[in-house]
Formats: sequence, C-alpha cells, structure tokens
Amino acid sequence: MARGNVDRARAVGARSGVYLASLDADERPIKGVHIDDPKAMFLFRWYQEIDKSGKVLEGYQNKECTAYFLPHDNGGYPFEWVSNLQVICPVHLSPHPDKNRTFKLPAADRKTVTEAMKDKK
Repeated sequence: MARGNVDRARAVGARSGVYLASLDADERPIKGVHIDDPKAMFLFRWYQEIDKSGKVLEGYQNKECTAYFLPHDNGGYPFEWVSNLQVICPVHLSPHPDKNRTFKLPAADRKTVTEAMKDKK
C-alpha cells in the first residue's frame, strides 16, 4: 500500500512498474488493502493454467483449464507492482485439496470475471 494516493496517469502508463516501485510503501498493512483504496498496490504474480491431469497449458483463457498453478519462480516472469487501477476484479482462489500450489476458481468468482471482462470490451 502506498503511503500516499497513487497517481492514475503514471500508474497505468508504459513505465507504471518503475513508478510504483519508486513509491514509499507499507508492504504489510495491518488491516490489509481494499481494492478500491486510492493507495492500493499489489505485487503481481502469474498463475499458470492447468488441465485436469495437472499439465501446464500454454497462454491463458484455455477451454481445458480446470485449475491454476502458482510456480515458485513466477513462471519465469518478473514480479511486478501493479496499482488497483490495473486490476479487473478481485477473486478468491480456493486451494486444491489434492495438489500442492494449485488453486480452483469458485463458480461465483468465475461469473464475476466473465461479467467484468464484458464491461472491458
């Protein structure tokens, strides 16, 4: 969470990661961070889509996707700070009971994402 409001123009521009990393931040706010807070920033990590057998799928929005895997190395991508202005909608992934570092997207959250994406088009 930034100690001051995040500047909208700089937070969504081409160099947004550099700007956000330069802000004075409280990385462990006691009460958490609400997505609509003008000071909100999040450390962005990439989940990998997997099919029912646990195989990692290429890209995103695969019809075969049944769960999401969170690799230790972020799938080779750098970790990035993003502002709340870049977040489409919040979701809550549930830990998969049988697979380590694997999560399921509940049906209600899947519907939320689908509706949010319609609004972005």
